[in-house]
Amino acid sequence: MAPLPAATPSRAFLDVRIGNPAAQVAEEEAYTRAVAFVKAKCSALGVDTQTAPENLEEWQRDMVSELHEADPIWSAKGKLRLTPPPTPPGGRLVFQLHTKACPKTTLNFTSLCTGASGLSKTTKKPLHFARTPIHRIVKGYIAQGGDITRHDGSGGDSIFSGAFNDEKEGLKTGFAKGRGVLAMANSGKNSNTSQWFVTLTDNADQLKKMEGKYVVFGELVEGFEVLDALNNVGTDSGNPNTPVMVWECGVLP
Repeated sequence: MAPLPAATPSRAFLDVRIGNPAAQVAEEEAYTRAVAFVKAKCSALGVDTQTAPENLEEWQRDMVSELHEADPIWSAKGKLRLTPPPTPPGGRLVFQLHTKACPKTTLNFTSLCTGASGLSKTTKKPLHFARTPIHRIVKGYIAQGGDITRHDGSGGDSIFSGAFNDEKEGLKTGFAKGRGVLAMANSGKNSNTSQWFVTLTDNADQLKKMEGKYVVFGELVEGFEVLDALNNVGTDSGNPNTPVMVWECGVLP
């Protein structure tokens, strides 16, 4: 007898970063480099190997600068940051998923959260939400992401190799819960791939216009302050006024 397939996880998360991701990564790398440099030069600095750069005395920080500048190998690696970089704006969105009502949609979403399905057969790009933009944020309406192939809203793919059909129960669910409803973005009937959106409004008139057009497959249970942050960088046109990325993602028990 064949083993039963594992149940689709009922909760998933998206860790969102707001701001220039390249600049954020550069600062994180500069601090990591400083940790390694202090460890390598601990004898000259008079500290042990576990001393963090931010705990150095002023004279030791001056010495770090001198030693780094005088060492061509280390200086070629890049600058040092002697204090931990600030936590990037954003945070974690946690969604409760409707696994019974929308088994296919939630399987696709959770697989894209974990990256477990590997590469797309058609585009050869990762079937994974990590490091993809939330490319559209209409202030007071929706935040949309999930374009894993083109990153601009014109692409997308699924673990089923292309578009898959709407699940009827998801179409029936509707948007009555208001802010934080998670649904599939589409370009028409039965055109779901990887793009999703989450509502940023409780306005009944706005929400009613979406009824029956999009498959609702979950709702936000943690991270409403992150929704506020997303809304704050949204615009009427939908083009965020600063880059927004899904940095990490996955599933929860």
